[in-house]
Parts: sequence; C-alpha cells; structure tokens
Amino acid sequence: SSSVADLFDGFARARKQEVGASIFLEKTTVHALRLNYILEHFPRGKMVFVVRDPRDCFRSAKNNPGVWNGLPSEDPLGAYLETWKRCVWGYFNHRDSSRICLVQYEDFCRNPEEELGRIMDFLELNLEPQQLDPSMYGQTKVSKRRGLRRLDEAISAETVGQWKETLD
Repeated sequence: SSSVADLFDGFARARKQEVGASIFLEKTTVHALRLNYILEHFPRGKMVFVVRDPRDCFRSAKNNPGVWNGLPSEDPLGAYLETWKRCVWGYFNHRDSSRICLVQYEDFCRNPEEELGRIMDFLELNLEPQQLDPSMYGQTKVSKRRGLRRLDEAISAETVGQWKETLD
C-alpha cells in the first residue's frame, strides 16, 4: 500500500468480500481525533459520532478493563477524560460536515428505533427489524467479555444517569 488510507481500503475490501458484505463499518472511538485525515482521505466515507455523558462513560469504563490499557498509571482518570474531551472537540471542529451524523447516546437508549432510523437514513440504508433484536446483535464474542454484558440485552436507558448512584 502506498498510504495508511490505501492499506485501510484494502483491508475493508478484503473483509467485505470475505463476509459477503456491501458496506464496511469500523468502530474506533479515537478516530474522532483524526477526523481531518479521515475526511480528506475517505471522501465517500460517512461517520456516525456518538457522544455520551462523560460521567456515565467513566462509570461504564470502570467495568471494562480494556479501556485502561495504554493510559498513564499515575492519572488514568485524567487521561481518560482528556481523551473524551479531545474526541468531542474533534467532532465540534467538523460539526458542519454533511458526512458526520451526531448521535447522543442517551437519546439512542431512550428511543432506539427512532434514532437508528435517523442513522440509517443518514447512511442511506434501510432499517431492518433485526437491528434492534438482541438475539441478533448480541451474538458476538465481545458480548461475553467482562463489562459488556448489556450487548446481550435489549437497548434501554437503564444506565443513563447511573453515575449519580456510583460516583461521588
């Protein structure tokens, strides 16, 4: 490959062919830190930017040990919150782009069908009923990991605002 973008495109093409997919979805939170590069090098790419209350993010992250890998041990909370802030600023710097759809996690949890419909419209794809069926989307190895049990459950607002009960 002649560039990181070419390497990524090659990987996406191979993966789509391998599973018989027509689109490639990639979920990496910190890509928000690289929106300039992504918008420039992937001109047909669309991004769904999900933002969540940082207090609930932190509360949730405490149960997911993988989140803390690579953060400085002297101040992991500060580093975590700084990364959250930089990701959100990444979005704000490009909020006028027609290629980015902002989704508030709390709204998605309260109204999953409406919000997913809005996302699918943005992506110019059809909403399919099984997209909201946990017996379909929860069937991954990831859903068995510690801290990710909710992947096996229906989408709900159960954890929205839960930081009030667990953080001082």
